Amino acid sequence: SDNTASTLAADAANVYIGSSGAKVEALSLDGKKLWATEFGGDINSNLLPTDAGLFLVTATVSDDAAKSGSVLRVVSKETGITSWTARLPAAERHFLEIYQGSIIVVSGNGVVQSLDIKVGTVRWKREIAEGFAGEPRFGGDAVVVGSTAKQAFTIMLATGEILSLRKIEAGVTSVGRVSTSDVTVGDGLGNVSLFLGGSEKAIERHLPNYL
Repeated sequence: SDNTASTLAADAANVYIGSSGAKVEALSLDGKKLWATEFGGDINSNLLPTDAGLFLVTATVSDDAAKSGSVLRVVSKETGITSWTARLPAAERHFLEIYQGSIIVVSGNGVVQSLDIKVGTVRWKREIAEGFAGEPRFGGDAVVVGSTAKQAFTIMLATGEILSLRKIEAGVTSVGRVSTSDVTVGDGLGNVSLFLGGSEKAIERHLPNYL
């Protein structure tokens, strides 16, 4: 009943529920409770079930800024026991995705990184911006992110290479992906723009503010 920080995810075997206090519960598909683990603090990412385990990010708040921050965790889907953890930069929100043996983490403070899915070592890390606006859009071999500095980036998941960079004068409110090279961007004036390939000139449509 407590939906303060609730998160839901599922795979072919179980349903996973996150709630306040960074509590995670696993249920079988017929509703039987399998396990529950409470990490303390808050969950500030999506829950991501993979073959390697269930990934999530928990955050703790401390009076000592050096001890505050976020922790990436992978727990057993069968028992809820933690396999490994990795420190992440402090951010209000993190977004997780799996890609070819790596866990990709997009942090709201403008950092994107790739970690080995088995042991958590960093494969690459990019500090793209001071902050990101809206949610990233994963697809194929790339992710699209919008920055608070009025820019939209397409980043390759294998290497962290920036495939494209577009300046959005009215500020980025949302991003989308059509293909690896074609992206859509919503801005603060209600415009939705489609960028084809490496072009910096957009096909633009204006939507009423109430949409």
